[in-house]
Amino acid sequence: EVSVTFAPEFQKVFFHKVILWRNSSIVSQLNPAQIKVVQEETEAEEFQYNGLKRAFVIIKGVQKEDRIEVAYSITGFNPVFANHYTNKIYFANSTVINNYFETIIAPASRKLNVRLFNSASAPAETEQGNLHTYHWHNPTSKMQESQPGVPGWFDNYPYAVISEFNNWQEVIDWGVKLFNHYQYPLTGDIKNRVREWHTLANGDKDLYANMAIRFVQDQVRYLGLEMGRYTHQPHTPVLVCRQRFGDCKDKALLLTTLLQQEGIPAYVALVNTVSRSKLSEAMPSATEFDHAIVAIERSSGFIYVDATTSYQRGDIANIFIPDYGYALLLREGQSKLQPVEPGDIFDTNIEEKLAVPYSDSCKLTVTTIYSGGAADAARSNLAGASKKDLEENYRDYYIKTYEGIHMQVPVNFEDDSTKNVLTVTEDYSMPSLWHDNQKGKKAIDVFAKAVYEQIPDPANAYAGAPLAIFYPRTLRYVLEIKMPENWAFNENAIHIKNASYQFDFSPEMEGDVIRLRYYYKSFKDYIPADKVAQYKSDYKAIEKNFDFSLFYSDNTVNPVSTTVTPSLHTNWLMVLLALGFSAVLAFLIKVLNKKTAEIFYDATTGWPLGGWVIVLGITLGISAIIQLVSFAQNNFFSTSVWSSLKENGGQKIQLVFITEMLVSLFWIAAVVALLYWYLHKRDIFPRMFTGYVGCLLAGNFLLLILYTTMHYPASFGDLQTPVLKQLFRTGVYGAIWVTYVLRSQRVKSTFLQPYS
Repeated sequence: EVSVTFAPEFQKVFFHKVILWRNSSIVSQLNPAQIKVVQEETEAEEFQYNGLKRAFVIIKGVQKEDRIEVAYSITGFNPVFANHYTNKIYFANSTVINNYFETIIAPASRKLNVRLFNSASAPAETEQGNLHTYHWHNPTSKMQESQPGVPGWFDNYPYAVISEFNNWQEVIDWGVKLFNHYQYPLTGDIKNRVREWHTLANGDKDLYANMAIRFVQDQVRYLGLEMGRYTHQPHTPVLVCRQRFGDCKDKALLLTTLLQQEGIPAYVALVNTVSRSKLSEAMPSATEFDHAIVAIERSSGFIYVDATTSYQRGDIANIFIPDYGYALLLREGQSKLQPVEPGDIFDTNIEEKLAVPYSDSCKLTVTTIYSGGAADAARSNLAGASKKDLEENYRDYYIKTYEGIHMQVPVNFEDDSTKNVLTVTEDYSMPSLWHDNQKGKKAIDVFAKAVYEQIPDPANAYAGAPLAIFYPRTLRYVLEIKMPENWAFNENAIHIKNASYQFDFSPEMEGDVIRLRYYYKSFKDYIPADKVAQYKSDYKAIEKNFDFSLFYSDNTVNPVSTTVTPSLHTNWLMVLLALGFSAVLAFLIKVLNKKTAEIFYDATTGWPLGGWVIVLGITLGISAIIQLVSFAQNNFFSTSVWSSLKENGGQKIQLVFITEMLVSLFWIAAVVALLYWYLHKRDIFPRMFTGYVGCLLAGNFLLLILYTTMHYPASFGDLQTPVLKQLFRTGVYGAIWVTYVLRSQRVKSTFLQPYS
């Protein structure tokens, strides 16, 4: 078969010859009656119709060793490009080519810009009369090969780009003209809709924008009739609104028009969903883009909206946009690509609670909270399926992990469109998961499937290339297993963080509950080629924590004691919190140290420290000692204390413990700074002393509120009374010394030194 695909709206195909060579004899296969033309819609499944046709000739009587010679021409040029020529030539093939020739002949008056990529061969350029020829004669080429796992933008094949556009400004001018400078007549129904939104918004432009976005995204379905000029030229907003369908550029133009009707500066922006950030390296050309979105101008920059995304919710400032990298704004005055920052939030929080009694059926409860872009994606998937299909899909997700699983109650959905948070709750039951393993022990197997799906296996990664990862993504996953009795679990935590991603695994044991915590976050869409080897090593450590077997033998379990054994191990979480907060306090003190205060006398006439000012200094020194001793006695960095708090009071008590540490650090930093300012007789000392007393009162008051409202075990003793006493003592201390500092003539004559 010899076949040629063409666009009949502006192209024609001419077959010059189709010859079958057998030895030295020639048999022509070109008979007009043999030429068939059929409609070619290869992208119909993606709701895109391009109108392409395929002309083909079936060659008859072909035998082994025959040769086929074909010659044909395709004439015609898509008028949408306004006679601007662009082309991309790849010097890569899936089959061996013995001789390769590529020639472009153009009028000498039309300058063609040629840019080479990936060490592509340069063409030989010659001029004959008024024609300029670009000719490649057997250029260096590369065999195409499978490249598993690489990002879509990765391209290591040699190619050349030829473009008549000299810069992005010319492409923008072409695009603005193509979109008719956004000047389209509107019908009465559109104007009525705009007036209705204007009234409902009552001057709130963000509210108006949200209504317009939801209308275009949710009520105008995606369908592309991209034939002829309409491969790049949009259909009019009136037509798209009336027929309630359009492709990306149609929907982008409609949304832009609706926003502009309210005086909101909005423009169509062209992006490349494959090149993404690599678009910045591309040669200016009208064919470098495959998608259109909307840019809404704000005082701080641009907010980007994808009009083809359905069921996005939340306020416009936080609307999610994928990692498109760069966009070309079709706005007069623009001359370059604009960066597109991806949405901040694409979070999924999953909590699976699995109860596995010895002799009864097992239960699984799953709560999934989607936020930001994850909520948009989940909501769109839900809208496209029936309730029955949804429940089957949810059950099928777990059926390979938990045999015999069935749904107890229908899946529950709670959608907070204001916060753009979607919560899905599932409730399952299944036969006992306990089974005999290969060693004859009773066992159950658990699998963190949601985490496994997010982290790519690099086993077959393409050598010498970056490895693609999902971005942006944040996943928090907790698998809580309720065992029949207290249980041992000896796996260690793992923490990995680099420029591409972060992975944390933290197992927790609390009596008969095993809790496996996972955290995964990507920081970009790939792992660099020179880091893939390290990722392979990291992945071996990571994948060990995807699935576990929990087993017992002869119905005898190796229980975990609920008693916490004192330990000298350091709680590094608290250490890091303390170091981080101390750094913040140091910065704050540094800033305060540079402050100055109004003084009544010349700084050079200041009195020495003396009188009651000495007593005040002694009280500060005693206070510093008491604070340091108290901090040391509280064992804030002890792992055993931390675990004991968890067992006896839970995470809320641990949060109170963290608050106590931060308050103590604040007091220590404050009194140390005060002593420094006191000894240097700084002009800010009186003001800072007053603030210090206020902080003491506020800190004690905060702890009193926490101890009063928090339900803590009786074994912790009375926590409120000591704080009440401390609050009273601090109040008395403050009443005496703050009054003295503010009124004392000696204080006003002593603390005069400015920052130096």
